[in-house]
Amino acid sequence: MKTITLNLEDEMFAKLAAIAKQAGIAEQDTPEWAAEQIRKNLSELLPSGPSKWMPREQWEALVRGENCVHCAQLAKNEAFDGYGFVVADLNMARLSLTKNQYIHGECIITYKRHVKELHDLSQEEQYVFIDDLARSARAIEKVFTPLKMSIDMGSSGYPHLYCRLKPRYYGDAAPEQRMSHAAERFLDPREYEKYVTELRAALAHPISTSI
Repeated sequence: MKTITLNLEDEMFAKLAAIAKQAGIAEQDTPEWAAEQIRKNLSELLPSGPSKWMPREQWEALVRGENCVHCAQLAKNEAFDGYGFVVADLNMARLSLTKNQYIHGECIITYKRHVKELHDLSQEEQYVFIDDLARSARAIEKVFTPLKMSIDMGSSGYPHLYCRLKPRYYGDAAPEQRMSHAAERFLDPREYEKYVTELRAALAHPISTSI
């Protein structure tokens, strides 16, 4: 095994320490944690050629809902759906608290029926899904009290409508930037249960609006 010494500028180390802190790492353990992250993610850091699309036939099958991972998880109807812990089945979507809580309070909301894009829904379905999304965001805000909320819709790799709701906090590791999973942070089972219970209670209260 080879040993590599890495010298970081103070500003760069401060950014690294902020990410480690958000992952629950003590400041004195940051260098060891950083080395472990580099070892785990080295393949992503090294230059590589362009990624390739899956075979077109495979993509078209996913679009039709064949072997869709989201549909499979929804069909299981279990407390843990593969992505996280199920909070509630709403009118047209399922809300789950993600297992990786590096982004504290992150949840995923998945449309129950297989559909590729938001605009593939009827206008009425769009209204109901956005209402589910708004209710979920309001519940997350009540439980975790973030400064702001980022909502990422879907990805190019899975043609199934879903959104990631990412609470943002003052002092987090990516100010004015998109928040990504720089590390993994898993909670004690009792903490997941606590947050799921609190989110369910928050969802039980209707959104009050005034015009």
